[in-house]
Amino acid sequence: MTEKTSVFDVAKWFLDKEDISPKRLQKLVYYVQAWSYALFDKPFMYEENEPAPFEAWRHGPVNPTLYRKYSDYGWQKIHSENENVKKFTNMDLDLLESVWETYGEYSPNEIENLTHRELPWKNARKKARVIDGESSNESLDPQDMKTYYKEIYIGD
Repeated sequence: MTEKTSVFDVAKWFLDKEDISPKRLQKLVYYVQAWSYALFDKPFMYEENEPAPFEAWRHGPVNPTLYRKYSDYGWQKIHSENENVKKFTNMDLDLLESVWETYGEYSPNEIENLTHRELPWKNARKKARVIDGESSNESLDPQDMKTYYKEIYIGD
């Protein structure tokens, strides 16, 4: 049986591209999960054999496990750990590269603002009944991710 991909595997892949702030890294990892739901109808990352969750925090979608690992960096960039990166399939690499090409140029604040305009985060915040600036640990609904990103998909 193949080992399931974790949020850390994906984070390491992005960190091998360049040094990235925790906020920006969270959003890039989120987009991999969201687009996997939309394009492949399944999660890309897992935690303890369950789909890796993302919560509707004040600064956008956040995976709490990934947050805990890099929280000490604050607003500073995380440097590549030069660890062994998981071997991804060609299909996985296509998705990772597509997310990087689409979202990799955004600053932390730009990518945060982008997620704030998208329905999966907005719906989770609405469900939690919180307003801008308030904390929430409401999980983003995978079905919302699948539906929303499938609707905006324009192909290659």
